[in-house]
Amino acid sequence: MTCRTLLALTLGLLMSQSVVPCSKAQSRVSLPTSEIQRIRQQFQRAVPMFHQSSQFGPGRRDGSIAAFEQSWAQRDAAIAPFLGTWHSQDTSYSIYPSRTSGRVCVIFESPAANIVPNNLALGTVGNGALVVTGINTMTGRNNMLILRESTYLSVGSIESNQGSYYPYSARSTALTNPISLLGNGTAMQQFNSAGCTTALP
Repeated sequence: MTCRTLLALTLGLLMSQSVVPCSKAQSRVSLPTSEIQRIRQQFQRAVPMFHQSSQFGPGRRDGSIAAFEQSWAQRDAAIAPFLGTWHSQDTSYSIYPSRTSGRVCVIFESPAANIVPNNLALGTVGNGALVVTGINTMTGRNNMLILRESTYLSVGSIESNQGSYYPYSARSTALTNPISLLGNGTAMQQFNSAGCTTALP
């Protein structure tokens, strides 16, 4: 598969994704360590191709979110690498720390908010991988595997104890105030109940 084909498939998949509220999430899922390692090795082998591509390039992590990551690494080293707002051409994932160890809040943002509204899901980090439970796509509700390698983020699906990876972003910036994405209603209450925050630890 060529780089251009891979990137086209990636964008097609991700444009159809939405994150559902925490209250509607499925029970927690996980992957065997060996499966995570297999996917991570595939991702690592592909990074040089992303680095050379016009879509992703060498990648960039803004200084403000890099400093935020370093601060949170002192409290919860597992979640720290995933924090920030990760951008593709048209969509983004904002990943917020929680006061509960190993937990994050994830908000998926799309410009087509009337079709794919900004919603909230919880994620857990283990074995260097972030698993987000209960993401709606055009094919139904799914569980997602998120990995980071260097400045690159991948977002893949989990089905029947198997995972996949799709390159998503090489650029991350500071977190947006969640109220601007969720409003001041039930979803924001869920965000606060999960112990999630934009503050330093």
